[in-house]
Amino acid sequence: MNSKKPIHGILLYYLVKNTRGEVSTKYLDDFEKNYVEKSEWVSVKRINKVKFYNPVNNLRLIKLALKKANL
Repeated sequence: MNSKKPIHGILLYYLVKNTRGEVSTKYLDDFEKNYVEKSEWVSVKRINKVKFYNPVNNLRLIKLALKKANL
């Protein structure tokens, strides 16, 4: 997005199991479809290869969540 206006973002993390199905943009409105990329399932095994675009230590949070879930 090429905007000079500040953007407020909220990061939500969920520890989930993909049982079946595809991620969809079906319920996004037109505005959201212009700015949001389609989500995707990422295996925990590949998480070190994911590029996060925020100042949060995402890998640390993910590892802590996995540890708490005993995974």
